[in-house]
Amino acid sequence: DRDFGFIRREKGMFSFLGLSKAQVETLRRDYSIYMLGSSRINVAGVNAKNIDYLADSIGAVLRS
Repeated sequence: DRDFGFIRREKGMFSFLGLSKAQVETLRRDYSIYMLGSSRINVAGVNAKNIDYLADSIGAVLRS
């Protein structure tokens, strides 16, 4: 299991998830989740309605 607790400790609207370019491409292609190729994500766009989908999608990509 991977710990993403660092996101909570960061300040600002963006975070790097540490995903590979291939994982980012899979998120785009298969889950319609868009971020930079560096896996920089705008955390201001994460909310109660999409957090579960986002977490499940990232988890699926990490397991594959």
